[in-house]
Amino acid sequence: MDLMEEMWISRPQRRMTKLSDLSDGSIARIKFYNANKEYTVDSFKIMFAEYQKSIYCNQEVIGVCHSISDYSYIVDYINNSHFRNELDIFTPEFDKKRTHHITSHKSDKDTLQVRVISNEGVIKSYDMSATGITLEKMYHIIDKERNGYRSGQL
Repeated sequence: MDLMEEMWISRPQRRMTKLSDLSDGSIARIKFYNANKEYTVDSFKIMFAEYQKSIYCNQEVIGVCHSISDYSYIVDYINNSHFRNELDIFTPEFDKKRTHHITSHKSDKDTLQVRVISNEGVIKSYDMSATGITLEKMYHIIDKERNGYRSGQL
């Protein structure tokens, strides 16, 4: 066995047991499922049941939530977490394979920073409140900005 193989095998797996172990992006995505509005325990339970069925679900989020099983605690943690979500939208000429990339960072309020990126760099940038923005609305923003670039409206 070579050194790299030994390091890989002997490296202990990091076990996630707390909500704070999850990435900012994982929690931010859960907030987008509810349009960045506050969850109630009941609304979280409904969303979580649907989330677990989704092909886009994060198994680490599911595992941590199941291990905690105190929905009041989970809802309080999510409702009191705020993020600056940076949405980079790529023009078709800049990147033919990807349409966008989003990164989330802890913040004091929920915001969505939109940047449209072309071969010339950032050609449009604006901030908006993330409250009321669902994943569907975010995809609408992505389509609108990409189509606006194609038609010369940016």
